[in-house]
Amino acid sequence: MSKSSVVVVGPHPDDQELGMGGTIARLARQGHRVHLIDMTNGEPTPNGSVEARARESAAAAAVLGVGRTLLGLKNREVVHDIPSRHALAALYRVHRPNVIFVPYPVDAHPDHVAVTRIAEDARFDAKLTKSAIPGEPWYPKRIIYYYCTHLRMNFVPTFCIDVSQLEQAITPRTKALVPVHLTGDVAEMPRIMDIAKRHKLPIIEDGCQSLLGEYQGRRVGTWGNATAFSMHPLKIINVWGDAGIVVTNDDEMNRRVRLLRNHGLRNRDEMEILGYNSRLDSTQAVVGKWIVRQLPDIVAKRIENAAYFDAGFRTIPQIRVPARRAETKNVYLLYVLFARERDALLKHCIDRGIEAKVHYPIPLHLQDALKYLGYKVGDFPIAERHCREVISFPVDQHLSREEQDYVIETVREFYAGKRQ
Repeated sequence: MSKSSVVVVGPHPDDQELGMGGTIARLARQGHRVHLIDMTNGEPTPNGSVEARARESAAAAAVLGVGRTLLGLKNREVVHDIPSRHALAALYRVHRPNVIFVPYPVDAHPDHVAVTRIAEDARFDAKLTKSAIPGEPWYPKRIIYYYCTHLRMNFVPTFCIDVSQLEQAITPRTKALVPVHLTGDVAEMPRIMDIAKRHKLPIIEDGCQSLLGEYQGRRVGTWGNATAFSMHPLKIINVWGDAGIVVTNDDEMNRRVRLLRNHGLRNRDEMEILGYNSRLDSTQAVVGKWIVRQLPDIVAKRIENAAYFDAGFRTIPQIRVPARRAETKNVYLLYVLFARERDALLKHCIDRGIEAKVHYPIPLHLQDALKYLGYKVGDFPIAERHCREVISFPVDQHLSREEQDYVIETVREFYAGKRQ
């Protein structure tokens, strides 16, 4: 394993140790250069001394074999602003990390959301060539999220599968791996491919929401044994009714799927297997062929609209924009944010003519159709948290800048009213 420079950002001294102390120690033992950055000096020690807290933090870093810097922002009053971002960006330039770890925001503490957003935006500030930030431009290529509490849960800054938990879920009954590329983002396919290879399992990609999405420059639909795409009216390529596509590089699977789509007929008179009537209607095919020529322009416009939304919503403290990973091309079938007081915000937006939605309000394991599996509330805490906090806004290629500005200002208006 090549040696890297790693920065772990935390709101307060000891947050990093609580959340990922074992990982920090292991990285240091492996020879990676690890540096901890505390945005605040933290709570005073029981005897009321902030200086004692700083000494304790330095001692803890020494035990772990890592460096530490305290930025000294005021505890419980951290604000996501330009000075804070530039101060952290300057440290990124000093330590030049390949990877940064940042906290998954926990609403119980007022500093967590602000620190996460500062850390995310400072990553982009650090690479600016024309800025007042000291040091040479630098861009941390990878961002990883951790819980800076005693909770030990893995969080993926996308809505795709958490690959770190995949292998432990494989049993002798597992027949295939089905990564879902959700919301327009792309699952971490290289690691999934490695796991599938070790266990001799085929991969069926669900690419219905991520047509033209990419991971490390390789497109959805080119990784697995087969991939399903959708032309449902709400997808990126949408026909007048409904339709779907299966792509594969496996000759036998190609033959089998073609049989299944047409009653299992080998020819007009011979039925090889029992199949389905799933032939694409010719009218829908004509519509699909017309739209597919526009696909690159459609995706480019959705990406442009999402970037505009990102910039606007990052100025609203109660909204958290999911991290945008440099290794993926997100095509934004859905534009999803995390919002405080989500349900009230949703109503506020709908009342003002904005087609806001929740994708999705009930996680799969709590759906009535899957009760027979025996899952209960708490079994998938990340999915459940997302269902409580996410809100989606239109991001399609037909939006005007005026409409996007109206959405942003309507959300800002909602939270401004809450402060009065």
